[in-house]
Parts: sequence; structure tokens; C-alpha cells
Amino acid sequence: MTYRLVYTHRAIKDLNGLDATVKQRIGKALQRYERDPLALTQNHSNNPI
Repeated sequence: MTYRLVYTHRAIKDLNGLDATVKQRIGKALQRYERDPLALTQNHSNNPI
């Protein structure tokens, strides 16, 4: 399945205001989520709460 991230105008404006190294780190993290958004989530189906 293919996923696509959609950025708001505000998100783009905020990202453009960041330092280049921070922007690159955030970009890499967002690309990981775009490839597999559920890979870094936790299963809470058997949560005792």
C-alpha cells in the first residue's frame, strides 16, 4: 500500500523557518512515516486500562 503525506500551508511555513539540519532530520523522519506509518506505533489492544 502506498501512503502520501499532505502538508498544510502552515506546516510548510514552519518547516521553512527551521535550521537546515533540523529540517533535514524532520524530513527523514516524515519519509519513514510515509513508507510505513504503522511501523513505529505500539499495539494497545490488550491494554489493561
